[in-house]
Amino acid sequence: MTLLQQFTTQYIQKSEAQKQQNTMGGGIIGVAEILLDEKFYPSDNLKEEFKRLHKKAKEPMLIAVVGQFSAGKSTFLNAILKGEILPTGVTPITSKVCRLSYDYDFNLEVIYQNANRELRRVEDIFSLEDEPLKIIQEFHLKAPIPILKEISFLDTPGFNSQRQSDTDTTNRILEKVDGIIWLTLIDNAGKQSELEILEKFMGRYANKSLCVLNQKDRLSSEEEIQTAINYVKERFKQFFADVIAISSKVALQSQQNQESQCIQESLKHLAQRIQQLKANEYSQEKIKELCIEQEREVEKFQKIDTAQIQELYKKSNFESVITFIQEQIRPQAEATKEFTIRREIQGIIDIFEEQYEHIQEAHQELQNILQHHQEEINNLLKQLKGRYKEELSALGQEFHYHLESITEVLYTHLLQGLKSVYTEKSGILGNKIVKEEFNIAYFDKDRINEELFLGDSKNIKFFKKFPIKLKKASIHIQEDFLQTYKKFEKELKLWQESCEFLYKRHHLASDESYNQLRHFALKIYEEIAQDCLALILEMNAYIQTEIEGINTLFNGIHLKLTELVILTIEKRMEESLTLHLSQPKSFKIYIPTFVEIKTIVEESFNIASFLPRIEGEETTLVRVYQKMFIRYKQLMETKMQILKSRTAPTLERLNEVRNLRERITLTHL
Repeated sequence: MTLLQQFTTQYIQKSEAQKQQNTMGGGIIGVAEILLDEKFYPSDNLKEEFKRLHKKAKEPMLIAVVGQFSAGKSTFLNAILKGEILPTGVTPITSKVCRLSYDYDFNLEVIYQNANRELRRVEDIFSLEDEPLKIIQEFHLKAPIPILKEISFLDTPGFNSQRQSDTDTTNRILEKVDGIIWLTLIDNAGKQSELEILEKFMGRYANKSLCVLNQKDRLSSEEEIQTAINYVKERFKQFFADVIAISSKVALQSQQNQESQCIQESLKHLAQRIQQLKANEYSQEKIKELCIEQEREVEKFQKIDTAQIQELYKKSNFESVITFIQEQIRPQAEATKEFTIRREIQGIIDIFEEQYEHIQEAHQELQNILQHHQEEINNLLKQLKGRYKEELSALGQEFHYHLESITEVLYTHLLQGLKSVYTEKSGILGNKIVKEEFNIAYFDKDRINEELFLGDSKNIKFFKKFPIKLKKASIHIQEDFLQTYKKFEKELKLWQESCEFLYKRHHLASDESYNQLRHFALKIYEEIAQDCLALILEMNAYIQTEIEGINTLFNGIHLKLTELVILTIEKRMEESLTLHLSQPKSFKIYIPTFVEIKTIVEESFNIASFLPRIEGEETTLVRVYQKMFIRYKQLMETKMQILKSRTAPTLERLNEVRNLRERITLTHL
């Protein structure tokens, strides 16, 4: 194989790997496409979380190789790696966790206890040791071995190590892996010491554990091998799903002698030789020379007896371990992984559902405040035709009664008496002065003055109190509406303050969704309250103008109006006397009745122009009700629409999240 062929092969392998998309990963991408849509304002933490889940979905299943110290775990894994990659025997690093996973080339990552990481050459694994300030925690060995695309292995320290920390590390690993291979020596399996370890650490993992009896090549016959298998199966039946006998050493030998493996090792060796060239040795001719040597080596590998190698690998029974992993552990691992990822995704959906329910609760609380305020305003407006109307009508009746009282005073003190009138009349003897007496009416001015015009009279007191009562009634109505608004404003303020403390409850939730809610809350006065206050003030100003404006009609002129009544009546009486004197048969002397005086009083005080404002069917309050009920209703509908325009997207996202949950529940990832 030429270098160009090698490059082409690796490129194709890499392209195919990139195109590979398992079903679970695709399901996660589908969920992510929904929840990472801009309308959900996804946080950076959520984006990272979906990257993690997607990576987790694509991760190969993880198999831990466990056993007592010096059970051949490293040799077993070298058989997987098809070469002497990991050190065997008791070395400083065999007590460290080593993770084997796939990559396009061999590389070694050393992870220290202080969380630092360091890339090293693979061959450095044989010489690495702990240093005072660089305590090794674990190794991560990556290799271009096809099986590692599907399965990652963990080489554990073992249970009978001299250090308790090694046992603790191994025990922690067992809980998180998909499968466990318990590796033990076939001629040492089933001992009491091993049983005690299994009882202590392995009782919970029987459904995902395989017992591998290593070094079966030590036994001379298949009968002995089967006897060992049956013994271990019976002795350890509560700990393992199956027991398999293998020879890691034979498997490793067969892997190392395969033509493809030999070629790979040759290419690796070629790459190392090229890297080791000194600057003065580096040339096209030298590289060409090394490539020719490598191709000669490859020609030798082609003479390897493939059938013999395959038979050797078959004899090792190593493939049975891989088959068990694929057929027994994989289905459980995939189901467990899907269950775990599904649960994590449902957890994310829970976070989103809680988030939007939280925001929707805030919106609903605001909507309740608006609805309650509208109900209170409507009730107050209805009172304009009820209680408030009755209060003002009572004042109107009181005014009527007082005018009737003035009428009664005037009528009571309208006296009658004879009045002598001297007139010149012509006769036979010439003109002469004739005295005539007529019965006429006149007012007792002293008594009227006493009862209507003096400072302590009822009339004076009434016209002092009546404007105050009107103003109080007007202010009472206005204050009730302002008080209702202030209550509304207070509730909005409390809602606004509660929103100031609304922050996401989980780091995966959306910051922006809560930011928008708080921003809306900050502008709640401009968005909602301001127009409500303006309309109430407009209404109060109209009420004040219409009702308190009545007072301007009597402010300082009620006495003049009373005088006007007296003058009007006196004028009519005088005019009637004059007419009667000139035409006695046609005109009678006018003596006003109670009703006539009352009519003159009402006309003089012009009650027809102002009393309808506070009594009757078309009062000021009725007009305010008709006008403001519709306008306030329209205003609140506009505000509700503003709120709904903010609520609708939240409800839409909440429903989408709930539908997503249902889809996740009903379908596989």
